[in-house]
Amino acid sequence: MQPTFLPWQGYFGLIHDADLFVFLDDFQFVRRSYHQRNRLFLNKDDAGFISVPVAHKGDQEQCLNEAQLQIDPKWVRKTVSAIRHNYGFSERLDHYAGFVEDWLGQDFPHLAAFNMHFIRFVMDELGIETETALGSSYSVAGQRSEKIKGLLAATGATTYLSARGSYDYMKEDSVFEDYEVELLFQDFHPPFYPQRQAPEFVPYLSILDSLLQNGPERTKETVLQGAGCYTSWDEME
Repeated sequence: MQPTFLPWQGYFGLIHDADLFVFLDDFQFVRRSYHQRNRLFLNKDDAGFISVPVAHKGDQEQCLNEAQLQIDPKWVRKTVSAIRHNYGFSERLDHYAGFVEDWLGQDFPHLAAFNMHFIRFVMDELGIETETALGSSYSVAGQRSEKIKGLLAATGATTYLSARGSYDYMKEDSVFEDYEVELLFQDFHPPFYPQRQAPEFVPYLSILDSLLQNGPERTKETVLQGAGCYTSWDEME
């Protein structure tokens, strides 16, 4: 999977279920996607997007490990202030808001490293010990499905756990028909958990929402509750 910004619970369900989780750090960066934004409660009971500033390079395509951050102290203060204001009830506020403030203030070489820092922090919080690797560390050429197929071969994979949203482009690329590696697509349904701000449960927020609302133990319970359900390639058709 690409290293996304403040990922949701399903992302960590995939990491938990894998023996090896490969960060696709050299895949194309898509502006205004989950590569650089995600949702939290930011205005009373309203869930909105936090977007990390990324430098423009004209019309040039760039990979996640080439995209440069444009974070300034004012943006850091505004973002941390919004978290503290909207999650002021949380017993874990100082712990998580403190981490976020330190994270946003660090100097990272690119967006991929920045996002992976948060992901690895959450893995530690949840006690997920899955081995990780960088896609760029393998000498694999090609784009999209061809690159995925090369990474599966390079890692000796027998099963590929994929986000459900990847099926469409994998089908379009026509690379995986009759492929010997088992292909499974995640069927993660966000479990309910208490949210102080919302009269009704708001799913698909960043996992940071659950950590602030309920702490790491309850968050891990909900990740495991939603994990483990997959649909095969043939069943997707």
